[in-house]
Amino acid sequence: MVSKSNIVASYIYITKNGREIEYFELEEFKHFLYNRHKTQDGILQKFIDSKGRRNSAIQMVWTPHICIFEMRENQNDLYDQRLNLYERVITYEGDQHQSQIKPFKSMELRSFMQEVGEALVEHFSIISEGQSKPTRKVLVFKKDPLNRPWLLLCTSIRCSSVSPINISCNTKFPSVINVKRTASNPRNLLNA
Repeated sequence: MVSKSNIVASYIYITKNGREIEYFELEEFKHFLYNRHKTQDGILQKFIDSKGRRNSAIQMVWTPHICIFEMRENQNDLYDQRLNLYERVITYEGDQHQSQIKPFKSMELRSFMQEVGEALVEHFSIISEGQSKPTRKVLVFKKDPLNRPWLLLCTSIRCSSVSPINISCNTKFPSVINVKRTASNPRNLLNA
């Protein structure tokens, strides 16, 4: 089912330039599935529309002693089809001027996010057979239009027994995508 924003998926992958992310509307998604080369270390994920008219994401920095929360909201209307989809979805993956920090006060959602953080620590301990325990991680969440929370991704994990695993290294868009270009045809985002 296609979301109200017409965005169906995101694809996060590693290249020699670092971590990159792409968003797809239905036709680009079909092209991606059937015609494009995919990397071995990518994550393809269904796109979830945000609660409200602007795309937003909530980042939680978790440690065993404290959790820090921050919410970022895109400057543009998620459903404004006159704008290209990157202009409508950018939160943490874009430049700071493309989104803004918003107040985040929901104690219920904070509690849920902390529970997810703790459950991931337990899972990590189980799969490492007690050899490794996270000491810090950064998780990104989103609330959908029905007010349901979704864990989108983990951008950084540090463990007590190993060197830091940093997977946040500045997510970028592929060089063929010009995110600052407002096209009369929003599907035409490639640099010309």
